[in-house]
Amino acid sequence: MPARLAAIIACGGEPARFGKHPVRSKAAGSSHPQKAPRRRSTLWGINTATPHTAAFEDGSETALFQRPPNGFTLIEMVVVIVIISMAMMLVLPRLPSTAAGELRSSARSLAATFRYLGDQAVATKTHYRMRLGIDDGSITVTRFENRKETAVTDNFLAKRSLAEDISIEDVQIPRLGTIIDGEAVIDFGSRGLAEFVTVHLKGEKGAQMTIMAFPDSGKVKVAEGYQEVRP
Repeated sequence: MPARLAAIIACGGEPARFGKHPVRSKAAGSSHPQKAPRRRSTLWGINTATPHTAAFEDGSETALFQRPPNGFTLIEMVVVIVIISMAMMLVLPRLPSTAAGELRSSARSLAATFRYLGDQAVATKTHYRMRLGIDDGSITVTRFENRKETAVTDNFLAKRSLAEDISIEDVQIPRLGTIIDGEAVIDFGSRGLAEFVTVHLKGEKGAQMTIMAFPDSGKVKVAEGYQEVRP
């Protein structure tokens, strides 16, 4: 029997249409073709279809980067820690040590006293005197009124002192030479500072700073180290 005839008989008299119109499988009770189940898109085990979850081989899921209630995510905490660490690396090397800071502060304070006294002497035409105690680091300011030396009442001048552990190493005045002990007396008249003065301060670990006060002009300089300057 020819093969085509056998196929017609097997199909109940209807020829089978091979290769042209394949029969589509339909779900029971539905007129639409049955859709294949949607597959989850994953990349290295992480569900890319839902960006906040991760899918694993056993079918379980876990949340990624989900913000806990009233808190921060791990990524945010790490970023904050990195920023703080970088800021500390930039700032800490620039901070001076306590001893060096006190030495600079004392030098600038003494220089400010020289400037202020010079300005006051010129403005008020008053004779002021500064006494520097080399042995104890004391700073005393007085003024002359009616040929009498009296204490000043100016709050800025009345409370002058060096920081703790800062001492006066020596005072150089061209007329008197280098004064290494006792007391150095510095006068301010109607034209300001009477003569050139160099003061050397000493801090911990041998650190030194120099204050240079120039007569007439009222100029005062502060330099690091032990500087010997000629007027």
